[in-house]
Amino acid sequence: SQPIEHDTYGTTELNDDIWHHVAATYDENGGENNLRVYVDGVLEGQSTKTGQFVTDDFTIASAPAPGEYIDGNIDMVRIWNTALTQEQIQENMNSSVPSVESDLLADWRFNAGEGDILYDHSGNANHGTINGAAWDSDVPELPIPPVPGGNNSLSFDGESDYVSISDLNNISWGSQLSIQAWIKISTNVSQGITPRIFESDDGGNRIIF
Repeated sequence: SQPIEHDTYGTTELNDDIWHHVAATYDENGGENNLRVYVDGVLEGQSTKTGQFVTDDFTIASAPAPGEYIDGNIDMVRIWNTALTQEQIQENMNSSVPSVESDLLADWRFNAGEGDILYDHSGNANHGTINGAAWDSDVPELPIPPVPGGNNSLSFDGESDYVSISDLNNISWGSQLSIQAWIKISTNVSQGITPRIFESDDGGNRIIF
């Protein structure tokens, strides 16, 4: 299938050193505006696309092109094999554990606090390898907080830090997708520079906020 072109963005400037929740959903058979981007639970960008996402090696916090790395923190990245509704996105935004468990592909909670493995809590064993990023106790404040003592994020230096994930396991992959994350982007990042949250290594099928 053809890669999904990326030209759909939110409108909120994210480089304010404040935690923001970002999410995107895609439904190949969803008709008009089947690719949607949400920031802090609000729909900010949408477009009509064709094609499917494919299994591949993926990265969090970087992109294939040189110099495109996140300068800031990331927490609670989740991926589903379904297109969530806006209400479901808002529910998940406020919960330290997924409120939608069906079709959950990956649930990276960023809570280990040590080591170089980013654990997937979905049961699909889609664990990531941390490359350079540092554990940080700076986390978003949620109405439904996580278990005390187990809450962390990863801090990325904007130069070379990223997380790599090999082929994703246990999926019926392609026609529907939702991804969400909490991000905190440094004020050092110029306005208009789009944070790279999640991208396939081949640069074809990707979600970028």
